[in-house]
Amino acid sequence: MTNWVKHNAEKYKSEIKSLVEIINTQTKAGIPVNQFTADMLLAMRSGRKITYKMEQAINNIIKRNQPEFIETRNKWVMSVVPKIDLVIERLKYTSWTEGYRANSLDFLKSIRNQAKSRMTLSDKQMSAVTKLYKRIEKNIEKSKNSS
Repeated sequence: MTNWVKHNAEKYKSEIKSLVEIINTQTKAGIPVNQFTADMLLAMRSGRKITYKMEQAINNIIKRNQPEFIETRNKWVMSVVPKIDLVIERLKYTSWTEGYRANSLDFLKSIRNQAKSRMTLSDKQMSAVTKLYKRIEKNIEKSKNSS
């Protein structure tokens, strides 16, 4: 077992150092430490065999915690969240039932929370928000014309 500990310490020296820095940064900032990051660091230090998938995951963790990456994601969040807030605001003007409106609001809040916390949305999620916005606008227009 100690052979694997030495092997990992030599082969993944920079990765171990980066993961330690990421965890220390999260701790100092008062952010709860990401459990997956801590588990990957433990696996490397304890001498566990690091598979290709694990290595890719570790590299993704390191990449996603680089200042340049975080800055671009923050810009993305700052551009997307106000648009979701606009859709939420427009939802109030629909003639939908309270239940349908509440479900739509819950969906939009869930999407907004994920955009803020994970700093990403899938193409399907973005498409769903766009479709919902179009339905909202169509309903508002329909209500105006019928009044």
